[in-house]
Amino acid sequence: MPEEAAQKKDRFLNTVIGKCLLVKLIGKGGMGNVYLGHHQFLQKKVAVKLLPPDFTRNPEFLARFHREAIAAA
Repeated sequence: MPEEAAQKKDRFLNTVIGKCLLVKLIGKGGMGNVYLGHHQFLQKKVAVKLLPPDFTRNPEFLARFHREAIAAA
């Protein structure tokens, strides 16, 4: 599926999570999707990673995700 068509089908695009508007899907991986976001309060571009729902119920994946977030910050 071409990238543009995939972008149109993504239910998270143009939604706000926390204070971030998800603008564009920029990557997919084994632990979720990464979006270009716009932080509405800081007025900055940010990367936002969303985990698949199954991963959020697994303490090991959540710990790994937390470590990754700390390393990337």
